[in-house]
Order: sequence, then structure tokens, then C-alpha cells
Amino acid sequence: MKCPICSSDTIVWDYYHGQVVCTNCGTVIDVVYIEYQYSVADNIGRGLPTVREGIARKKQREHSSRLRSQSREVKLYEVYARRARKDVIVNFEALKKRLYGEGKERIYIHKFEPKLREQINQDKELQQLLAIIDRDPLLASRTLRGKVAIALMLKYVLNNMEPDFDAISKFTSLSRTHVRRLYKQLHDRLHRIAMYIRGSCIRH
Repeated sequence: MKCPICSSDTIVWDYYHGQVVCTNCGTVIDVVYIEYQYSVADNIGRGLPTVREGIARKKQREHSSRLRSQSREVKLYEVYARRARKDVIVNFEALKKRLYGEGKERIYIHKFEPKLREQINQDKELQQLLAIIDRDPLLASRTLRGKVAIALMLKYVLNNMEPDFDAISKFTSLSRTHVRRLYKQLHDRLHRIAMYIRGSCIRH
């Protein structure tokens, strides 16, 4: 038997009230008639708790638990937000995962990063280049903006062109000096990158 309201199959008989009840949403599915009832001691007061009362208390506990969790999350967010530098924001989803012992994403991200992720999602070639960079331990440890800058410079290198540092700086919101430092790192790792490219589907 399933609940006609929520389709749950967690159905119980409430012998105290003579009802068939869904424990998920509390709907009374059917009324049953029984020839006996439980005796209730006078000192118990209202007697055995009904299924509905049990469900109500369970929902109240779950609601209180959610509120406590949300309160912890907000307080932790405020702690991290106060420490954030200029143009840096808190990745709230990553923070929640860290709070519950999940994930290793960066908690602090540059305010430009969400927009940058959108651009990555629309560029298949950039995604492939980033996948190659992520195979190199040193380059993979860079921030997202740093890895995108390296990927764009790698694209120039694969086409035997000199990287346009100004354009890359503007695209990633990194300083030109920072981009040039990343280029040096890329240049030092080109022999490794070449091996990764040979094993990928990228061909130039």
C-alpha cells in the first residue's frame, strides 16, 4: 500500500484511533474498525501518543535541527567574511561542505570567479586545456583564475604564438605581472604538458 498523497510506502496502523496513517506526511488513508483497544493507565494522562502526534514532534525536531544547522552555517560564514580581503568573497557551498567534513574546495574565491566559471562552461577547448593543466601537480594548485590564464597561454604556445599578456590579464582579472609569472611556470613545465597533450584528444 502506498500513500495517495505523497506515494510513500511507510504506512502504519494506528490501533489507538483505528486508522491507517502515512508516517511521512501524516495523511489518514483509511479508517479501520477493531474489536479491542489498548487499556491506558490513568496516570499516563492522555495515554499512548498517536501517530499524528509522533509525526508532529518528529517534524518539530527536524525543523529545530535545521534551524540550529543554519545558525551554525551563518555564524561560520560571518567569521570567514570578516577575514576576507578586498575583492575576495566566501564560497558558501564550499564552506558548508567543510563544516560537515566534506569536500576540499577553496573557501575564499575572487569575486570574478563565478562569472569566469560561466565562461568556462561555454568554451569546450578551454575545458580541455584546463583538464590537461589539472594533471600537473604544480599548475593544478593554482587558483581558478591562474589556471585559466595558464590554459590561455598554453593555447598560444600550441599555435606557435607569443601570448597576449594584456588580453589574458583582462580576461582573468589578474595583473600583467602575475600572468607573466604564471607563463614562466608554464614554460618550465612544458615538457610535462607535452606528455599530457599526447595522451589527450587535443591536436594542433
